[in-house]
Amino acid sequence: MIVGPSATEGGEGVSYVIDPKAISEDSLYDTLDPTTWERNNGLFTNILQKVIDNVRGQDTKRHWIIFDGDVDPKWVENLNSVLDGNKFLTLPNGERLSLPDNVQIMFDVKSLK
Repeated sequence: MIVGPSATEGGEGVSYVIDPKAISEDSLYDTLDPTTWERNNGLFTNILQKVIDNVRGQDTKRHWIIFDGDVDPKWVENLNSVLDGNKFLTLPNGERLSLPDNVQIMFDVKSLK
């Protein structure tokens, strides 16, 4: 169960649900074209970038990025630096996206085993 701020506290929230098994790892995170060095946004990166761009003036608005499905080392390894104290996502081109304080990352899994 998720308990967030009540409406009387002025809290408002938006959730983004991602099924990481339904898309490729390249579609989840960024890819970098080796020829042009052009960055192609993945779904998670696109959501995070959208939240970062809209965070100005919306500090009370909460965002939950929910990974709905079993955790697999293939895709979750890229989240290590986001989930630790650094709260940064490092993109293939070296750019770093900082996770704002009003953003939470959650995992909705069938079992904890």
